[in-house]
Amino acid sequence: MDEDSHMPRKKASRSKPAHNQTSTKTSIGLEKAFKTIPTKLLAQLKKEQRNLKKNEIKLSVALKKIEKQKKVIANKQDSINAKLINKPSSLLKKQANALKSTSKKNHQSFTAISKQLSAIQKENQILSDKQAKFSSLSKEILKLEKQWKSDQSEPKVQEKKVKRSKNKKKAPEIAESKILSSREQDLMLPSAPEDFDALIPETEEIK
Repeated sequence: MDEDSHMPRKKASRSKPAHNQTSTKTSIGLEKAFKTIPTKLLAQLKKEQRNLKKNEIKLSVALKKIEKQKKVIANKQDSINAKLINKPSSLLKKQANALKSTSKKNHQSFTAISKQLSAIQKENQILSDKQAKFSSLSKEILKLEKQWKSDQSEPKVQEKKVKRSKNKKKAPEIAESKILSSREQDLMLPSAPEDFDALIPETEEIK
């Protein structure tokens, strides 16, 4: 066998993703998730509130039925009690006892349903408050994003203004330097003598 076959093979090195790239992707994903949280919470709260509203309607309908039954039972009891006064009998007593038991059960059901309805109404109010809170939070996040974008764009505009102002300040300096150089040239020139005749050499008179 060849010697190359016994040599251990080197595993191909796989390029690992840079840590900065993964952390950036993670932060971007978290940022997006954070922005969607208020909206998702609002949707969930609305869903829970709809379910509560359905239960509230059912309990309200049940209470109305019990109230009607109460009135019917009360009228029957009044009628039987009047008959018992005039002509008492065992049958009327049984009917009176049955109505009394029904009225008691009816009252217990009314009390239990009233408690359930009160609890649902309180929970519904809590959900409404939470909706208002997360709705305002979502609006504040949008406002902050707009403010951050405007804050990021403002420095560039200011830099342009500063550059323009610097250019404007340099212009008079150049003009002043030109004026100074012209003045220096004037000073370097020889001053003209007051008496030009003194510069002309004396010549002998021609006879």
